[in-house]
Amino acid sequence: MSFARPLCVVCERPTADGAVQANHVDKEKLQTWLLNFSGQEFAEEIADEDLICYFCIWHAEFLAKHCLDFGTDSWWPQDLDYLDDAAKELRKSYFDGKVEQCWVQLEEIDESESEEEESESESGTEQKRNRCFYCVKSYKYSRDLTSHIKNAHKNAIRSCPL
Repeated sequence: MSFARPLCVVCERPTADGAVQANHVDKEKLQTWLLNFSGQEFAEEIADEDLICYFCIWHAEFLAKHCLDFGTDSWWPQDLDYLDDAAKELRKSYFDGKVEQCWVQLEEIDESESEEEESESESGTEQKRNRCFYCVKSYKYSRDLTSHIKNAHKNAIRSCPL
């Protein structure tokens, strides 16, 4: 069972928090907006089933209201019927500045390399090392790794309200 989420055509990040199909937006205006905003064009034509994550839509809305000098026509859906209750709450939190898109770039693992490390560990030639998933430094003891993450990456860690 795969937990992979399809990627947003705008930011190319997983659409884990939700997305809108491209057939619900004005694709021509989206092309113009992207060109004006980033000076880039889409490499391929946007298909109706492509997804645009909520955060790209909300970011475009925010920029249009508060930041952009050039006139922009809204390409995003005007009514909020596309949102369920959880997404409406997330949108409210986004515009209140309480939440922003969050994702972690995962390291690609070469399976052949992983198998070699595993066989070395089993033979006793190398002790098991704990690696920081933020900067990939390795630590012999997990307590050292925990301390490193708390100190070096405290801005990346969000506190849980529960």
